[in-house]
Amino acid sequence: MSDQHIELVKRWCLALGAIFQKREGWSHETFEPREIARQDKDFYRQALADSWEIVNRDQLHSQLDWLYGTGQQASYIETRNLIDCMKAVRVEALACEIAEGDTERLRLSVVMQYRHALGEGGVLGFDAARAFWICKASYLVGIMTEQEAYAYLHKFAIRVQPKFEGWHHYSLSYMVGKEFWRPSTTVDNLNLLMKDVKGLATDPASPWLTIPWNLALPESL
Repeated sequence: MSDQHIELVKRWCLALGAIFQKREGWSHETFEPREIARQDKDFYRQALADSWEIVNRDQLHSQLDWLYGTGQQASYIETRNLIDCMKAVRVEALACEIAEGDTERLRLSVVMQYRHALGEGGVLGFDAARAFWICKASYLVGIMTEQEAYAYLHKFAIRVQPKFEGWHHYSLSYMVGKEFWRPSTTVDNLNLLMKDVKGLATDPASPWLTIPWNLALPESL
């Protein structure tokens, strides 16, 4: 496999986190910058600790392994399988048994609405994109090497690619996953997310338009 193709594969892996790249102003091409301002490094170090309880390499690998093996996907699939085993009337009755506004009722509604559109892919897109953010932030604060980051992202890429039809389908998985994870997400936040996704779907320079979804991915990098 040529060096040129390997570089394209790496960009495919980075595109899993295109939503975060766009929001943070990160490059779609590489893991650069290698050096960031001290206050920015402190920000990402604190974000890793507060949001993911990551302060060292063991915790970093533990969280990435959780996202790969469990993540929000496990809960989503469990809820979807429950729905699939029940008649529609019974599902509606179950929803009514749960207090209105309760997280579980809202999650049930999300899965009912999107389970056919997402199929087996479920919310893998959400878990993969969050894994990208962890890898990027960990790289920026110096607890993960670029090679290690690409190795993890490649694992996600191999798992995610067969589950979706393209980048648009993948982006739907991310958006649904975010709503499933936090059903209380405000309309303003959802609208902001949709704006980011629309931008990635229409910007000629977007990796979602310049990198083919069905790119041949090697077994390892």
